[in-house]
Amino acid sequence: MRGKFLIGSFIVVALGICLLYCVGASPSPVVEDGISVYFSPSGGCTEAIVETIGKAKQTILVQAYSFTSAPIAKALTDAHARGVKVTAIFDKSQAKQKYSSATFLFNHGVPVYIDARHPIAHNKIMLIDDSTVITGSFNFTKAAEEGNAENLLILHDKAKLMEAYKMNFQRHLEHSDEYKGLSIATKPADNRPADPVPVAMSSSAPAKTDQPTKEDPIVYLTRSGTKYHAAGCRYLTKSSLPVTLSEAIAKGHTPCSACNPPHPPN
Repeated sequence: MRGKFLIGSFIVVALGICLLYCVGASPSPVVEDGISVYFSPSGGCTEAIVETIGKAKQTILVQAYSFTSAPIAKALTDAHARGVKVTAIFDKSQAKQKYSSATFLFNHGVPVYIDARHPIAHNKIMLIDDSTVITGSFNFTKAAEEGNAENLLILHDKAKLMEAYKMNFQRHLEHSDEYKGLSIATKPADNRPADPVPVAMSSSAPAKTDQPTKEDPIVYLTRSGTKYHAAGCRYLTKSSLPVTLSEAIAKGHTPCSACNPPHPPN
């Protein structure tokens, strides 16, 4: 009897472990005729986009509405750094946010444009090397990956569809305005708008260990949580860690609600 009980207990534990593993694992994409489809939440959409960007060799054209995904933003700047020609068109909501992917890409030398012609520039598209189309309802955000119900399509070698998407991109590019970064009261001598720098720190804020640069200002991370704060933010503590903005974004941190208003609903 005791042996049967032990065997039964082992089976129950094994099934429990298997169930936890299966529930936690990201489902595999459905693939047919050169098209892969992913679903969120937690369906591997962000990972698939980052992997596809990592394979780019020549060009990436981006159209985005809400774009706050640190892994995707970093993948694009990494592509730009290795010589891929990256061009991005964002909705006008991205132009006024204190910290956004528009600013992040711009600070890394990626040409960024703002499409303010429409009430919402709602496209979520990437065109890679004239051969791969990324599209679907999936916004390039952490919320789309972890909470929202979204779909993502990656289409390979669909020449007619690629041409249609490229023509659409060009039409929107023609009426979009070049993004020049966030301006402040004074501009540098070269007339390029300066990027945001932290305001004067309150007495409770941690001391700076480095000076912010025009390209990459200093922000602060708390020892727990996934938010970063500008100098002077009321949520700063003496133990907050100073890092550059690009480092904070690369770590997956997003601005706190006091430093940046909530993004428009997806």
